[in-house]
Amino acid sequence: MEKDFLIAYRQNIASCLKNDFKDNWDERRFGAENQIEQPDARQQIKKSIKNLLAVVGLYELNDPIKHSVALLEPNVEQFQWIYQRLVDDESRQLLVQLISFRALGYRHVKLPLNNPEYWKAVEDAERLGTS
Repeated sequence: MEKDFLIAYRQNIASCLKNDFKDNWDERRFGAENQIEQPDARQQIKKSIKNLLAVVGLYELNDPIKHSVALLEPNVEQFQWIYQRLVDDESRQLLVQLISFRALGYRHVKLPLNNPEYWKAVEDAERLGTS
């Protein structure tokens, strides 16, 4: 079933927002992951005030879905063109996941190849290269 790229993308972004994949960092390629510093008390208070102001309509919080769609706006027709020409749903879903990964980052989107079988194959290939 073929659907609109932007609809599939928005749905994927929305479903990935609450993910927190702590094991989705490629240490072989990028080295050790930088640890995120915990916000101090001042930053936590500032965030709480912004959240309260947003509730009463005096402050607009960053909307990750809106931001993710804005990244594509200049090229949305090209993405739709590619999406429609992909042969199967698996390929279309992979395109959506790749673009979502680019928009949200590694903590929210885990690509299909990031699985134990893939990493075992990488280790096997590395062993072949060193022997």
